[in-house]
Amino acid sequence: HDDWPADPWLALQRLAFSNNRDEMLSETPKLMQQMLTRQPEIEIKRLRFRTADGEATATALISYAGDATKPFNPMTDLKGQLQLNAAKPLVLNLMAPKAKGDQDPQMLMQAKAMTEQQVASLVRAGMLVDDGKTLSAKAAVDDGKVMVNDKPLEERLSAMR
Repeated sequence: HDDWPADPWLALQRLAFSNNRDEMLSETPKLMQQMLTRQPEIEIKRLRFRTADGEATATALISYAGDATKPFNPMTDLKGQLQLNAAKPLVLNLMAPKAKGDQDPQMLMQAKAMTEQQVASLVRAGMLVDDGKTLSAKAAVDDGKVMVNDKPLEERLSAMR
């Protein structure tokens, strides 16, 4: 289109608001290919929140690493990294069943113990790292391979069985 902006992102926005379904179906793949040749990426340098139970932080990066001249395959064309850190009391509180009104204290203690066992199981399997105060996890995806804390996801999952 001669009237499309040179920037494929702007052209895609204009196309999205055009309400022309046929044009959208025909032009979107071309514009996506143009965008992918630029090797786009999205990065979250730091996401942080604080609660009474402690702080949680995350960083993330996802990038396109494929060949824009070939059909898009998310399993092999995307690379990503994720790092999560959270205060252990915060994680335990988030995972614990929530009390309802006049719930039996014995049941609450059992629920707390079960939650602690679940977290311990994740730590033993290597899905989480426990330094005593903080629980953390790191994940990466590259060329269709998923790694959790520097080991293949399959290995981590089999350790949980």
